[in-house]
Formats: sequence, C-alpha cells, structure tokens
Amino acid sequence: MKEPIRVMPQMHFTAAELAALDVAAERSYFRRGELVAWIVREWLADPKAAMPAIAQSDIEQLTAVRREQLDQRADVVRRWEAARVRAVKRKRTREAATTDLLHSLERRRGLKVSRATLFNWYARYRKSGLAGLVDRRWISAVRR
Repeated sequence: MKEPIRVMPQMHFTAAELAALDVAAERSYFRRGELVAWIVREWLADPKAAMPAIAQSDIEQLTAVRREQLDQRADVVRRWEAARVRAVKRKRTREAATTDLLHSLERRRGLKVSRATLFNWYARYRKSGLAGLVDRRWISAVRR
C-alpha cells in the first residue's frame, strides 16, 4: 500500500492547479476527483489552520486605535473570566454572569458584544493569548 500524500496546511491552489492535481492523481492510485476532494475536505475541517500565525511584531505594529480595540477585547474576556468564577462562588449560573456582563458592557461603555462574539473571543484568547484577539484584517492593513 502506498503512503498517503501529505499536504502542507499553507497551500493555496487555483482551480487550474486543483484540476492538474486531479489528473495526476488519476495517473497514480487515486480515482478521479478523490485527491482534490481529500484536500478540500482537510481544508474545510480546519480552514484557519492554513492561516499564518500572528506574531508579536504584528501586534506591536498596530495603530493606536487598533491597539486600544485589542486591549478592550482582552479586558472584556478577562472580566468575563472573573465574572464566571464569581458566579460559581455565589452559586449563580455562568449563563447569568454572561448576561449580566453583556448588559453591563452595553450600559456603562456603550459596547454591544454578542454572546457568540464573546464566546469566540474567549476561545481564541485561551488558544493564542492576546494574538488570538487580533482581527486578521488589521494585520493585512499593517503589512500593506
């Protein structure tokens, strides 16, 4: 049995390149369309894995406005972590703590953050730290 083809996560294919891969795969041991389907399936499983990581140097190059937005996001996530811990200690649900925080942010700061956005920020912050809270569009604007 042949060893499976390993695909680098940073690959970017045009339609013509995918078609050429398909033809090459047909000549080897894949049925027509199987290799392309496999590549697309792998990418769909985790499309963000193919994106380059955000470096500390990228964060340092952010404009003052973007840096302030980044710090604000980090503050929201840290406040939510603390509110969830306090809620457990007070025998309240984490759901109630989340709702209270979101209402508080809107009332006191005029910052409207959806529940889904908060959960996404939290997951990215836990995975990548401050870099996880950076909007990739900010980095592409800095690199231009």
